[in-house]
Amino acid sequence: MIMLIATQYKRLIKDKGYSQAYSAKEIGISPSTLGAFINGKGSLSKAKQYRLHRLLEIEDEYGNLNIIF
Repeated sequence: MIMLIATQYKRLIKDKGYSQAYSAKEIGISPSTLGAFINGKGSLSKAKQYRLHRLLEIEDEYGNLNIIF
């Protein structure tokens, strides 16, 4: 699976014009849970990570939007 560091998630969210609150709502978690995850203080299920990557249009090394676990 593609793992990004907190600054990359924050930048991608900002670049998309999304807030953390909007991003969290779209993937079905609380803003505090997303904040903890992107700051390395929490975790997300693989399904939620997948939804976050889809929302942010993060591609795998083959150019696919689906993330390999």
